[in-house]
Amino acid sequence: MGVSTGTEGGQMNEDFDLKAIGSRMKKVRTRLHKTQAEMAQVLEISLSHYSKLEVGIGGISHGLIHKFCTAFNVDQPWFVYGKGNDPDCIIVSKPKTSELEHEAICQIVELVLNKDVQKMAETFSEQFKVDFIHSMAMMVKELLKCQEQQAEDEQQKRQLAEQQARKEFLSKSKGGAASQGRSSRRDN
Repeated sequence: MGVSTGTEGGQMNEDFDLKAIGSRMKKVRTRLHKTQAEMAQVLEISLSHYSKLEVGIGGISHGLIHKFCTAFNVDQPWFVYGKGNDPDCIIVSKPKTSELEHEAICQIVELVLNKDVQKMAETFSEQFKVDFIHSMAMMVKELLKCQEQQAEDEQQKRQLAEQQARKEFLSKSKGGAASQGRSSRRDN
């Protein structure tokens, strides 16, 4: 059991299992898909300090505990003592989405709410003995792939049409310049 003693440097004078706290820090970090550097940056501590905390080395202040719990939406009793809500039960604050992510989410929702897609997923589910949710997920994934392929095909068609238009323009301008050169030679 790691003990953080004294009050120097804002460290707590209570007995805590620092290895267990470090383990919980790591659990939160991995659940959030963050690196140690990202966690340290949010907590405004060095990477070295953060990495030591995850393995239970050193001490942790009340302020840092409060900052960690607030920043990562973790119950303080669970974080310090392992009691209360595990982070698996905690709803992580929603990250901001980019316009592309928002557009993709809207496409997915639109497909999920589409009655024809729901019917296909239900039929697929019944025929292949797959639960409806997985069937719907597969349908949406495949439909998104098809939409993406169609968009790529249309992009290629536009590019080919542009290339063809350039070729025609160049051949007309070369042909016009050549015939103009011939007529000016005849005039002399």
